[in-house]
Formats: sequence, structure tokens, C-alpha cells
Amino acid sequence: MRKELFTLFVAIFVGMASLSAQIFEVSKWGSGDVLAFPAQKNSNGEWVHDATNAVRFDKGFEFQSVDKQGDYYIFAHEGKFYSIYENNLKFSSKNPDEVENPLSEKQQKRFTLGGWFYSSMAAVYTMLIVMGFGVIISFLYFKNYINNKGFVLKVIPAAILINSLILIYGQLNFGSDIFWWCDYDRYGFFGSLLRVIPFMIVLFVQIISIKVYEIFLFDGQTEREDGTELKLSIKPAALSLALCLPATIAVAILLSFLNIRGFLMDTITLVVFFGSLGWGMLKTYRKNVQLFGALNGLMMTIFSAVYIIGCVIAAIALVVLIFRIIFQILAVLGTLLVLAMVAPKRRFRGSDGRIYEEY
Repeated sequence: MRKELFTLFVAIFVGMASLSAQIFEVSKWGSGDVLAFPAQKNSNGEWVHDATNAVRFDKGFEFQSVDKQGDYYIFAHEGKFYSIYENNLKFSSKNPDEVENPLSEKQQKRFTLGGWFYSSMAAVYTMLIVMGFGVIISFLYFKNYINNKGFVLKVIPAAILINSLILIYGQLNFGSDIFWWCDYDRYGFFGSLLRVIPFMIVLFVQIISIKVYEIFLFDGQTEREDGTELKLSIKPAALSLALCLPATIAVAILLSFLNIRGFLMDTITLVVFFGSLGWGMLKTYRKNVQLFGALNGLMMTIFSAVYIIGCVIAAIALVVLIFRIIFQILAVLGTLLVLAMVAPKRRFRGSDGRIYEEY
């Protein structure tokens, strides 16, 4: 009884707290509610929560924080304490100007215009519309409904570039959370699977779009009269982009093992990074210059790099999502196999009247 009275007293006190208290609003990407967990202090005075008794709080619910434990904020509601993950919170506009926003810069970005773009389905719909427009224009050109080749040669790279930049900007600012719309933890097995399949199709179209662009660019020809291959140079740039980070990390580990640190280590790792990156990009640039000239060759090289990075981001996200789905399938099959091994194969009644199980 004393414990309940104490909890109630603290809850009332928090409700009457001064304006300097930090007020938060429940807000999660792509969701109308958020889970919070009953919390209490242990013998060491640390907050611990019970993850088995989660309580849902609707989007827009506001509370005053009484404490913080790790990545969780503690608040009181109806005489009880709850903990809630900070990534599911927004700093309320009801806070006075002098109250500092304790949320990370990344978390604050979630509630800008860019955050809304990626946290809603706006980014997904934009990419689908852009890609669909490019596909329709290509189809109409093949069917001779559009005879303006220059227009088509602007639409296709523009569509590729826009979608690639959407992925790159989202990844840089919000990480893998931009793929919340097909996350296993949010939608479960079948829900995420139904979203991953269209994702695979979109990624496939994004990858082959560069080949379609080459067809329009070179009128289906594969080489010039002098034998020069008519093909955008992408592989060297893709190889250098794929190897520059692993090579730099490997060299940094080796230098640490050799006890080479400080300025020398920084210099060597920077040389390795830009050297491995520049090798492929320079080779791609030279090939594109031969085909398009200095300025257009540079633009084509930049375009190729953006296209590659966008495809890599989408491909990695897809692999991670598929792996999680496959992992869940294996986990279920493993559970069924274990149950099949430990469950009795036959149950019978012996001559003595007792029931026996045969494994």
C-alpha cells in the first residue's frame, strides 16, 4: 500500500511540475501508436522495464519526462511509471523556449519536411511515379508514339538520378529507417514479404534502366566504325566504390596491429581510401570522355557514381530484409524439427494398464 501511495504521490507531483520540465510527444515513423513498458527502480536505483506487459500510447500523446535510463525516457501516467524508446518521441512544441531539446540531431531531423517525406509513403510513391513515368515514356518511344529522342534521353537519366538521390539523401540522414514500410518487426512475416516482392521488382527496374538508357543513347549500336565500344563505363567506378571502404578498414586494422597510429596512420588511410576510389572513377571518366567529350564525360561519370550508390543502398537493404525473413522461416522450421524429435511417436496402454510413450 505504501508503495502504491508513493507512486501516486510522485505521479501527482510530476503532473504539477514547473514549465521547465521536458514535454515529449509520441510520434513514430509510419505508425499510429507506440509501445511503452511498465517501469520501476531496482535495488541499485536504476529504472528497469517489463517488456512482456507493453502498453500502447496513441500518436500525439504527450507527457512530462521524470527521468531517463539509457535510450528510454521515464514518465508517469495514471499512477504508474512507464519507459518509452527515445526514437519514438518528438520534442513537444509546448515546451518553453528556454527548455533545451535533449533529442539527438538525427532524431530532430525526423520531424522536418524531409523527415515527413521519408516517414510517410511520400518517398515510396514519388519513386514509383518517377520510375513509372520513365517506363511509360520509354514504351511510347519504342511504339513510335513519341519521336523526340532528345526528350527521352533527358527523361530516363533524370528518373534514374532522382530515385538514386532520394535513396542516398534518405540513407545519409535517416539510415535504414527509410525502409520502415517493409520492416519485419513492424509488419510480421507475410506483411513484410508482400512488401519485399514489389521492392525486388523496383530494384530490378532501377538496375536495368541504365541498359535501357544505353539503347536510346547509342541507337542500339554496340560499337563505332573505328571499333570503339559504345557503352557507358560503370564497372570500374562500381568496383572502386565497393572496395574503397573495405580496403581502408583493412589497412587501418593492419596499421593498428603494427602500432602505427596518429598522423601517419591518418595519412596512409586517406591515401588508400582516395586512391582506391579514384582509380575506378578515373578509369570510368577516361572511357566516358572518349565517348562524350570532357564536360559530358564528367557529367556521365558523376551520374554513374550516383546511380551505383543508389543501387547499392537499395540492394543492401533488400538483402537485409530478405535475410531476416529467411531467418524467421529457418527458426520456425528448426522449432518444428525439435518438437518432432522430442514429441512421442506413439502412445499405447500396456498390459498392466499404464500408458507408455515411445520416442
